[in-house]
Amino acid sequence: MTAAGTRTLTDGRWAVRPEEAVAAFTVRNWGLIRVRGRFAVTGGTVTVAGGRPVSAAATLDAASVSTGIAKRDTDLAGRRFFHVERHPEIALRCDTVVPDGAGWRAAAVLTVAGGEAPLELWVVRLPDDLPGTVRIRATGVLDRTATPLRAPRLMIGRDVAVEVEATLRPA
Repeated sequence: MTAAGTRTLTDGRWAVRPEEAVAAFTVRNWGLIRVRGRFAVTGGTVTVAGGRPVSAAATLDAASVSTGIAKRDTDLAGRRFFHVERHPEIALRCDTVVPDGAGWRAAAVLTVAGGEAPLELWVVRLPDDLPGTVRIRATGVLDRTATPLRAPRLMIGRDVAVEVEATLRPA
């Protein structure tokens, strides 16, 4: 969302188009190697009032975790990490969005593997909107130790960079 206040949004509820959304993460493995992965976005909404976002929610398919290495993906989906049989979704909710420089800062709560963790996101509007749509990018850093995801620190880093790109349409 380019500069906060320079391009207002139409008030109402906007829906994420799952087929036009990507949720990605990057974390250090063994302290040296960057592991990149992604999840399928299954849904989401953004509520706009006064021309700016005021709340948001999204869901991801935990079983869709993909890092490019099948064994690692199976391990991540298993009981030791995401436990997708018991917790098939990863959810994000945000009730506080404030203008911040060229976009917005959103205080969110991420629900993963049965626990909740705070996640601060910075959101910008991307310039490639199509008529009737809004494209956004949200980025932040999740403190893995604030989640139920447990692993030796050397095995999986503490900081997990997250990035979501999505196309929104009026709901």
